[in-house]
Amino acid sequence: MLRAMRQVVGQIPSCKLDIYGVGPLEERLYQMIVDMNLGQNVRLCGRTDEVERVLVRADAFCMSSDYEGMPNAMMEAMAVGVPCVSTDCPCGGPRYLLGTNGERGLLSPVGDAGAMTKNLITLLCHEQLKEI
Repeated sequence: MLRAMRQVVGQIPSCKLDIYGVGPLEERLYQMIVDMNLGQNVRLCGRTDEVERVLVRADAFCMSSDYEGMPNAMMEAMAVGVPCVSTDCPCGGPRYLLGTNGERGLLSPVGDAGAMTKNLITLLCHEQLKEI
C-alpha cells in the first residue's frame, strides 16, 4: 500500500492515507513512511472505536492484504457506501465482495503496487466509480 501511495501522491499530491490498527509492523510502517517521504500524506492512526465516523469521511477504502478471508473492515466500508480497492488475495473474500469485473470495487493482484496505484487513481479521479 505504501509503495502504491508513493505513486498516487506523485499524481495526486493532496491525497491522504490514514492507516488504522496496531500491531508488530507499526514501527516498520512508520520507518517506511519516513523513508518514502510520505509524512505529509500518510498517518498511522492506531485504534478507533468510531469506525463508522471514520469511514463516512473516506473517499475510498483500500485493503492490501496478502491473505484474507471475508474482510470485516471492507464489509463495514461497503455498508456505509465507501468505494473499495483491494488485492485479489487468497481465500478470495474480496473477490466475492467486490466482483471480478469492477461491479462493486476494483481488484489488484497481490504484490502489484502498480496495479493498486492504477486502481486507486482510477477510483479517485472518476466520480461515477465512487458510486459502485
